Amino acid sequence: MMSYYHLPLFLGVLSYVFWSLSFLMRKMFPLRLLALASSTCAIFYFSFYLDEPLWLNIFWKLAFTFINLYQITSLIIERSQASFQDEEEELCYRENFSSLSIMEFRKIINVGAKISAPQGFCFTEENVKVKSLVLITKGIASVKVKDKIIAYCRRGNFIGEMSLITGLPATAAVEALDEVHGYQWNAESLKTFIGNHPELRKELQAIFNKDLVVKLLQSNLA
Repeated sequence: MMSYYHLPLFLGVLSYVFWSLSFLMRKMFPLRLLALASSTCAIFYFSFYLDEPLWLNIFWKLAFTFINLYQITSLIIERSQASFQDEEEELCYRENFSSLSIMEFRKIINVGAKISAPQGFCFTEENVKVKSLVLITKGIASVKVKDKIIAYCRRGNFIGEMSLITGLPATAAVEALDEVHGYQWNAESLKTFIGNHPELRKELQAIFNKDLVVKLLQSNLA
């Protein structure tokens, strides 16, 4: 059975375990929780295990504790305020961005804008640089290569994501077959946003890859 003397030592070891695990976290909230747990355990270790308390270490661990408490509180408040503006936005989140937190989703949505494109509108042109990324929430668009339809983009599909990833011109022309509703992001603005939020890069890459697989399956079934 662990004695009172060994408990602070155990907490000291646990502090480094929590600290190490925090580096593995991809989300800010669990990272902050682990950092808070690490600092708290370290305070007990520096206070009770050694012959005399290490006041300088305790001071800085207390400072880190209050900083993490403040950040955790801010995240909780932001999450409580995160909400959907309408059913279309909620559906967009459920179908395409559910791997993100609602707060992260709201940040991405705020970078773009809702659009309504008439029939015949050309979203991309073959061998021309793509200026924006589009997510269809209603309607259908054709994907053409050398004026031949090879696939269709429907609700939940992105337009221009491959060019956004590679930086290369569009390999196909995408044209609205009826009125298309959705969200649009300026390519350069979105790249800047991703650069400022590197923690979202892999998440968005996974979302685009999933959409590509869905479009390939739709193409094979067509």
